[in-house]
Amino acid sequence: MSVTVKRNTGWVGSGSKLRLRLNGRETASINEGRMVELELPPTRATLSATQLGVKSNRLEVESGDIVEVTSSGWLRYAWIIMLAIPIIGLFTDLKLSVNIGIIVALGFLFILSLRFIDGFRLRKLKHDRD
Repeated sequence: MSVTVKRNTGWVGSGSKLRLRLNGRETASINEGRMVELELPPTRATLSATQLGVKSNRLEVESGDIVEVTSSGWLRYAWIIMLAIPIIGLFTDLKLSVNIGIIVALGFLFILSLRFIDGFRLRKLKHDRD
């Protein structure tokens, strides 16, 4: 009894492995573009993923499932906001210290948001028996 997990997160987090958990227990890790097969326990299994504090949704899986891990829209596009703020600051009359304060505050809010917003998305692609 096993489930196959494919990682398709693109450039987001590609520098380090994504840790996979079954029922809250770390069971494997996976690099970008790879697949791994996880042995399921005889009881119900809930799959989740984490990387450097960024978490995924929880997904109930059963034998034969094929699960894809992707990055969420928030994780893919929030960095644009982080880059836009200093660029906008170049064209305003704000003092450098105010600009730096805004950047630090937004950086803190972004990191804090990763504790509450899922950065990765798990979804079933199909079931082997289909």
